[in-house]
Amino acid sequence: MLPLKRGYLHNRNSSFTYFVALFSEGFDQRIDKKAAKDLNLTVRALKIVLMRILNVLLAAYVIFGLCSCEGGTDYMKTITNASSETITLNIFPETGAGGGEVVLMPNESSEIYAFSTTAKFEGEDYSCASDIDSIQVSVTNNKTLILDLLDGSNWTLDRSGRRIELLDCSLTINDSDLQ
Repeated sequence: MLPLKRGYLHNRNSSFTYFVALFSEGFDQRIDKKAAKDLNLTVRALKIVLMRILNVLLAAYVIFGLCSCEGGTDYMKTITNASSETITLNIFPETGAGGGEVVLMPNESSEIYAFSTTAKFEGEDYSCASDIDSIQVSVTNNKTLILDLLDGSNWTLDRSGRRIELLDCSLTINDSDLQ
């Protein structure tokens, strides 16, 4: 424990030491006006430094938070069976996500593919058929689908969103597409 001497308290650099000594001994020590003023200035200086540190940390947190939010793209493909036949699709996507067998009853829609990516955005030349490797099709009553499902011009693309872009592709199969 440091001894508390009157001359020692007037030293501006020792006011924080006195502050610590004051709280470790209790409030029964008498301090003169000069020491109290020095102590008050030191506490104010500490508050200012702490507030500046907190402001810098808050600004860094906000900047980091805004910069680390990555955008991306959500892909969704839907096929609508507007025909009078039941259509079975066996879908093989390029990415391995989604796919499988889909049975479309007459006047029924089904999402055949859904996939999400981060930090990837498609250009204006995106084709809805680009994520599908192949599709096997069977139609009831020995009919054949003449509509090419892998031709991007047969699909309708609806784009929405900014940071997370949604590419919503839809295709409708009508009776006129069956032979």
